[in-house]
Amino acid sequence: MYILADHIESEDLRAYGFKPAHEWPEYENWIDNDYWKRDMFLIPMNPDEEGRPNYADEDDEILLWELHCMNRDGGIREIWIDMTPSCTFHITCLECNEMFKALYHMIRDGVIIEVDRNE
Repeated sequence: MYILADHIESEDLRAYGFKPAHEWPEYENWIDNDYWKRDMFLIPMNPDEEGRPNYADEDDEILLWELHCMNRDGGIREIWIDMTPSCTFHITCLECNEMFKALYHMIRDGVIIEVDRNE
């Protein structure tokens, strides 16, 4: 299991492209509860429509992918990596480059660490 290191604060994640939900365009379309509003997200932006998220499903406003760092019990620890193909649409490596780059740098910098799931 992978989590964020103990010393990581919300603002530290900005260096990797993360922002609180409320700073992303159209966040009210893909945030479905109040407690996620304080969490940090990295989401894909639509290359064809500046200022719009890239959705796998436009009708249901489901993001193509997201990195979601959750604030729980007074600290950020959990990281959720979600990719959402829709219907026959598949996600290519090119569409995920930003996510892979952020994950690589976070692991390299010790922001993401591996822990035993039984801990």
